[in-house]
Order: sequence, then C-alpha cells, then structure tokens
Amino acid sequence: MNLLDTEAIDIWKLFAEAPVFSRYITIAGILALLAPLFLLRVLPFLLATIGWILNLFAIAVADLLVFPESLLSSRIRNRRKTLPLLIYAYGGALRFLVCGGDSIARGLKNLLTHSLRFPWLPPKHWLFGLSLALLVSWIYQPAMKQLEAAHQDYIIRSQNHPARRTPAQFVGDYFNTIKAENYSTAWTYLSPAFQNRNDYNSYTDWWRKANQGDLIVNTILPRSTSNDTSEVDVKFQYQGKKRIIHISLRLMLIKTSGRNDWLIDRSNELNFSG
Repeated sequence: MNLLDTEAIDIWKLFAEAPVFSRYITIAGILALLAPLFLLRVLPFLLATIGWILNLFAIAVADLLVFPESLLSSRIRNRRKTLPLLIYAYGGALRFLVCGGDSIARGLKNLLTHSLRFPWLPPKHWLFGLSLALLVSWIYQPAMKQLEAAHQDYIIRSQNHPARRTPAQFVGDYFNTIKAENYSTAWTYLSPAFQNRNDYNSYTDWWRKANQGDLIVNTILPRSTSNDTSEVDVKFQYQGKKRIIHISLRLMLIKTSGRNDWLIDRSNELNFSG
C-alpha cells in the first residue's frame, strides 16, 4: 500500500489520461454520432408523440365543451327561437381547437416520416478517417510526452550546483504546507511524473483525513544525496478512528530545473502500523 501513490482505476480516469488530442477526437466522434441520431430520430419522434398527445387532448377538451353548447342549442330550438351569434362563435372556436390540434399532429408526423428517409450514421469513409486520426494521435502524443520527459530529465541531471534547500528542509517544508492545509501548494512539491500517477482529489482527501487526526511529524532523516537525487526517510503519525497510526515513508527526490529545488518523485512505505 503506497499512501501517496493512489491509483484508482476507472473508465473516466483512463479516458482522462489519454492524450489530449485523442480526447478531443473521441468527444468529437461521439458528438458526430449522437447529433444526427438526435436530430433525425429522437427529436422528430418526440415531437410527433407530443403532437399526437396534444391532438387527443384538444379532442377531449372539445368533447367536454361541446356538450353544454349542444344542450343549450337544443333548448333554444325547442322554443323555436333564433340561436344567438355567441353560440355560433363558441362552436367555431371549438372547431378551430380541434382542427388546429389535428393540423399540428399531422405536420409533426410528416416531419418524422421525412426524417426517416435520411440515414443518421455518417458515411463509412468519414468513420474510417475518424478512426485513423484517433489511432495516429494515440501513438504520436505519448511519443512526444516521452521525448519531453527525457529532455526534462536531461536538464535536471545537467544541473551540478546544489539546490537552494537541503532535502531535509524541503521535506520539512512539504509537511508544514500539508499541516497548514494548503494542499494545492503541497501538490506542487510533487514531480510531474508523480502527479500523473496520482489523483488530486484522492491525494487531498487522504492528507485532510490525516490532518483531522492531528498529524505529527516525528523524524526527517536524509539517507543519501547526490547532485540531482536524494532519499529522505520520514516518520509521522496521526490519530485514527480507534488508535494512533504510525507511518514511515522513504521519499525519492529529484532536483528541478529552473527553480533549482527539489521535487518528490516517488515514495515507498517502510512500515505501517495502527
């Protein structure tokens, strides 16, 4: 169990760690497939269904409203009187309601029928081009990352002057930053490779839990130091749910380029007790 290297494997993380260009192509491909499906299938079907429901509602409302009009007209005719113009206007409004609902339903149904004539899948050559671009980007981007990492490693190892902080001072400042609950700054103490192996939210959650248990650093002991690497053993403890948790880690440091300082590149757990 490596307490700093927290690697939770899930689909989203695998997607998030893909090359940026590959992610863009994947998202664009998904949208290109779903947009025609939505516009040519789902949306017309929903509109036609809504139009059919509205038409049924209009007929039901008209049937309910026509009953009192029919009853009133029958009584007036039985008395051999002329129907008032209001009755004719009322009947015309009901006919307009029914005819309007029927026209809307027919129009939306025709829209669905027309949309079904068009294929929603893109042409095969378009899908082939998308797949080829995705494959090339997936191969090309990691190669560029490896070249960049190798160049950065060369720059780090070419620095022969000492860092501005000793390894023990650097590790002490790292834990002081964590104890101050400044987790975003503590994250910058990790090398880019270390950050890529970890999830930021899991990292901050773990140290936040340790801080809630009164995190105490017992010892910081440098082991070996060269121009560009160093090893430091650190022991710390915090209060768990039932007992005090004691942890010993060996931190592998590398010297940065530009800032002339250290970064935590790896961590190995020496013991874990609690």
